[in-house]
Amino acid sequence: MKHPLALLAFLMLVGTTCREAPAPWEGPTLTEPRAALTRGQLTAGGLVPLVDMSFFARPDWAGDAESPFRGRLSLGPAEMTLDAAWSAEGGRTFPEVQAEFISHGSRLFPRQRGPLPTEGQEDRYWEVILGTGAVWQEAGDGGWTRASFPLSLLGRYVGEVRNCVATFVYTADAVSNVSLQCSQETAVLEAGQVGDIRASIPASFEPVAFADEAEFLAAYERLEASRIPIAALSEIDVDGEIAAHFDRVVWTNSSTSLGAVYLDGTLYLHPPRTRHGTFPYPEAMRHGVFSGTKSMAGALAMFYFAERYGEGIFEEQISDYVPALSELPEWQGVTFSHALNMVTGTRAGEGGDLLYEPLELAPNKETAIANIAAFGDYPEAPGEKFNYATTNTFVLSYALQNYAREREGSETHYWDLVMEGVLRPIGADDFGLLPTRDADPADAVPI
Repeated sequence: MKHPLALLAFLMLVGTTCREAPAPWEGPTLTEPRAALTRGQLTAGGLVPLVDMSFFARPDWAGDAESPFRGRLSLGPAEMTLDAAWSAEGGRTFPEVQAEFISHGSRLFPRQRGPLPTEGQEDRYWEVILGTGAVWQEAGDGGWTRASFPLSLLGRYVGEVRNCVATFVYTADAVSNVSLQCSQETAVLEAGQVGDIRASIPASFEPVAFADEAEFLAAYERLEASRIPIAALSEIDVDGEIAAHFDRVVWTNSSTSLGAVYLDGTLYLHPPRTRHGTFPYPEAMRHGVFSGTKSMAGALAMFYFAERYGEGIFEEQISDYVPALSELPEWQGVTFSHALNMVTGTRAGEGGDLLYEPLELAPNKETAIANIAAFGDYPEAPGEKFNYATTNTFVLSYALQNYAREREGSETHYWDLVMEGVLRPIGADDFGLLPTRDADPADAVPI
């Protein structure tokens, strides 16, 4: 590499330990005419064999879309084929969702950037998040227009992510089934979660004339214009040294999920290689960055509120803002700063009896806090010993909600303030956090 090493290398690894990796892929790529995901297969329905990701992407030889796509696409429910040992209740079912899209030129824009509503489907494991896709014309489709879009499956309990691509064909008054394939994930290898997913999802279409279409598209244009410029990694990595590092295949028959170098104001991106070829929508890939997210989000909220309300927030007492902990001796003297830095001196940890069942499986935030209240104490006083524990930052999250409402009003949500004050102005408002599973989403707080 010809440039100094004063740069940021961004690595998102699929996992660290493996029980059984998916088989390596040596399948063909898309050529004209296409041999898979044909119009006939999509309109007939039925599960399609695993294919290279190029079959989901707009090819160089495609024509411009002849029919725009504006309206509501109703999807699911549908059974999914998961080639992995892992199984969870509802984990093999694609939920029932409604997705609104607007096509513009060759691009297909989802109108909602966060998780689609799935109220009343708590027995199903997945949330669904959409990204910007594409529309185009192929001669072999007999006048039907073809579309594809990135789709992330987000686990309700832990926040693991499957990065998938979906495709369908449509006319002015008809739509095919939607074929889905997931060949990359941020998930737990040692729990047998790594594996490929396929589904043929029943779909229906309702045309909608969106009154705010012009404003909506203008907002997307502003967002795109504000993004950091992206170039190919090969422009600076002329000897392929960094690319070779990203392409290492260790346990999962898949290289680094997404690799890039940020240098002199440009993000130099390496092609994101899944187990079935290059992911066609790298800007839409999502990753569960578990430990990093809670540390960063907690610190971001605290810094923003220190600016908004004053630096005294770091010394606020947890017991003043979490009623279930207010009378417990072990929580006396524990400050917001202690919780952020995981030095509360209370019993906490990452084991099943201290994390998964008490917090991640809790049906709502009040149950989670009540479970934490029952943990008890550790010998150390607040501030004396670091003890890595997600429950500490969750207690801070709960306290920040009450803190913000005391100052802003009972309808306030503290993370909305962070979103409006920090993330949206820098174009990062699609950054997502895993919330508690309260029946009313307005009651939920980030875990």
